[in-house]
Amino acid sequence: MKNDKSNFRQIKRCADPRKNQLANKGQIDKKLSLGDISKLVHELQVHQVEFEMQNEELRRAQQEIEASRNKYADLYDFAPTGYFTLDEQGIILEANLTGSVMLGVERSQLLNKPFPYYVAQDSQDIFYLHRQHVFRKKDKQSCEVALVKKDGAPWCALLESVLVADSEGTVKYCRTVVTDITERKLAERCGRRAKCLSLIKQFSIRLRRISSFWTHKEL
Repeated sequence: MKNDKSNFRQIKRCADPRKNQLANKGQIDKKLSLGDISKLVHELQVHQVEFEMQNEELRRAQQEIEASRNKYADLYDFAPTGYFTLDEQGIILEANLTGSVMLGVERSQLLNKPFPYYVAQDSQDIFYLHRQHVFRKKDKQSCEVALVKKDGAPWCALLESVLVADSEGTVKYCRTVVTDITERKLAERCGRRAKCLSLIKQFSIRLRRISSFWTHKEL
């Protein structure tokens, strides 16, 4: 019982200041005139309008940011060249849709896979040196390699890579642009073949002329 009375007195002491505060508030409220109340209501309405306007501006800005993000996402995914983000070991961290189509692999299946897996055997050393130069020389590097699709179909590609730093300024990966140059390489090959055929033809004509010259001379 003694403890109960002590607890009651303690609760009463804690409640008395709150009671006095409420009483003082009531006295202050009674002193407000109708004009003061009207002024407070007006100020609240003004703040509410300002708050709604700010919300509308924020909503509009959010929509613009979202539209801009979608726009650049489309430009990234549907660019005419493949975009890959690789770490120093050549692991694929990011890839656009064009890149995945080039390799004939779903984008989700490309992530965290080694890019050298899609490099032809005779181009492995070229790609290795390319990757080493990118991370050591720290400037833009380019090379031509033969790549292989998932179904084994080979094609020629131009790789252009540049280092990218994270938010803390630490370089951990590079971005590589992959351009399909198969048609250009075929055209170059056809051009070289045509040039060789032309040289052979010219050489053959000269041989016939020399042969004809000696034949007439003997006669």
